[in-house]
Amino acid sequence: PLVIQSIAKGLKSAIINHAQHYINDMSSIDVKRKNTLLHGGLQPELLHLDKELYRLAKDFEVLGYVNPLNVEQEKKKFFRSKFIRNPEFRYKPLAIDPHVFKSLMYRLDVDSLEDVHIRQVYIDIIRSYTDKVDLLNTIGSENFLYNSLRYFGEPSAQDIANATFLLYTSELPQFENEALLDTNDVKAAFIAEGKRYGFAFKVQEVSHIPSDALVINSKKLLMLKKGARFTQTRLNALLNHEIGVHMVTTMNAQEQPLRFLSLGLPRNTYTQEGLAIMSELLSGCLSIGRLKELALRVLAVHSLTKGNDFRTTYEMLKDTYNVNEDKLYYLVTRVYRGGGFTKDYLYLKGFKAVLEMQAQDVKLDNLFLGKTSHSHLTILNEMVDRGILQQPRYRCEAFEHPTEMDPILKYLTNSLK
Repeated sequence: PLVIQSIAKGLKSAIINHAQHYINDMSSIDVKRKNTLLHGGLQPELLHLDKELYRLAKDFEVLGYVNPLNVEQEKKKFFRSKFIRNPEFRYKPLAIDPHVFKSLMYRLDVDSLEDVHIRQVYIDIIRSYTDKVDLLNTIGSENFLYNSLRYFGEPSAQDIANATFLLYTSELPQFENEALLDTNDVKAAFIAEGKRYGFAFKVQEVSHIPSDALVINSKKLLMLKKGARFTQTRLNALLNHEIGVHMVTTMNAQEQPLRFLSLGLPRNTYTQEGLAIMSELLSGCLSIGRLKELALRVLAVHSLTKGNDFRTTYEMLKDTYNVNEDKLYYLVTRVYRGGGFTKDYLYLKGFKAVLEMQAQDVKLDNLFLGKTSHSHLTILNEMVDRGILQQPRYRCEAFEHPTEMDPILKYLTNSLK
């Protein structure tokens, strides 16, 4: 089957290339984009499959299950024990039967799709969701780490080298000693930013998330960590990160005739978080402190994969890099939640990938169609050219109107290998 699939993709490419060459050479028509030669419109089979897939997976949010319910209680116990007692996190029970879910996913009729590349997109999403349900089915056990490694992978030697390099830099003067903003002002700023973009969403304060802010895609919900304090620079960075990328891609996905972009392509974290960090850089809000935070996540994941427990990783990072104890607790919690969630190393890796794509003048517009992956950019471009998908309605302000980059940040980001 893999050979047949490869031949089918090759034949499609050969036929399109030949058709474009023939038309341009043998007629007065000039075809600039060969994808426009393929038939457009939405096949009934495609609409039906997309609808069924969305119906099955629309309420499936990994972070809703992986985020511990008792983050704050365990923090108090951990600090009271002088960093000796490992946190014991509790999680929301899984609301679906993994066997039934996987069975229903595998029954979806992907073979009804004529186009080999579009068919592959849906096969990839189905595999992704069955891998994710395996991940959630093992929350709290050592198998969770293995399933996380299978889905997200782990840092390479180059990722670790990039992280270590960033941790030896000093903060830029303009980001030092900034005043902290009131929580109500922060909440109002997020709502105002949404209105500026032209869409509405809910903002909710919660205490059980280890990050400062989090977008829940399926609910058009932005969760803010209760009691979190932000400087103006950090707030501006979050506005560009959470609203300018995560909420923009959420809203763009809902404008599409196909719903798979709301569900997300495999490992879309790699691309979406890379775009989000890039938006912080382009808006002039990316601080050295933020880059160090991403670097620490890489080293925390590396420590996890070496077999170290929570307290060992925490003390190693605290002693080596003199990190704020409070912030470090949440950073390490992000990595150890569920039993070992390796996703966080992808932020820095994804950022580096987006930097490389921009340096090569790759057109990134269609990565904002929804929860996309850069590995699927070619087929997304094709589907837009054919009119199967619409161009993104909402655009990230930082990418549309970038500010002049600080020369030190430019040097640092260009130094990532």
